[in-house]
Amino acid sequence: MGYTHYYYTVGTFDKKQFAQVVKDFKKVVPIFDSMGIKLAGGSGEGNQKITTTEICFNGDANCGHEQRNLGITWPAKGATGICQAYRKGEPEQVSTIVTMLSGEEETLAVNDSDVKGTFAGCKLNTRTCGGDCSHETFQLILQMKPRKFDQKNDKGLHFNCTKTAYKPYDLAVIICLIIAKHHLGKDIEVHSDGDLPDWSDGMEICQRLLGYGKDFNLDKV
Repeated sequence: MGYTHYYYTVGTFDKKQFAQVVKDFKKVVPIFDSMGIKLAGGSGEGNQKITTTEICFNGDANCGHEQRNLGITWPAKGATGICQAYRKGEPEQVSTIVTMLSGEEETLAVNDSDVKGTFAGCKLNTRTCGGDCSHETFQLILQMKPRKFDQKNDKGLHFNCTKTAYKPYDLAVIICLIIAKHHLGKDIEVHSDGDLPDWSDGMEICQRLLGYGKDFNLDKV
């Protein structure tokens, strides 16, 4: 369980189209630093990889943000942006879907100003973290390597997903997928646990920097 984006892809992308994805994503990367988003390598450490054959990154595991228990995070309705600062409140013992299943209450940072309710953990009104900005690796590659437990949809596209937990690097993930959908078309299908409004800031950034993005839509399941 956790806030996740899903993307189904062909085994091998067109080389020229993939090069356009890489080129446009590189144009956007500098804005992440200005927004306080540090991209790291796939493990959450080291440097992100953006090459002619692969885009691979994660959030920064060593971000230095304050340690706090947010539980299994999810965006609240109307959530957007990146948390630059928040007012700290007293944590409380709360009951969530997860604690209902386990039978034990959990103490979460529910009174911090960037939190707006609970679900499986805290519902966030902006992308933030609890002391570790990394989560699952995001990877988009020109040519997939054979995978032992490969899954395909009814169109023969290969299953991929990235659980971001609505941490700051989530914005980089959705921007990369918006760019990929623009250039790769039917060779990639994009789905999400979120709705289109949860992608609106990524769409706006792409529109302003790249001249497209407002026309993006999630594929139908």
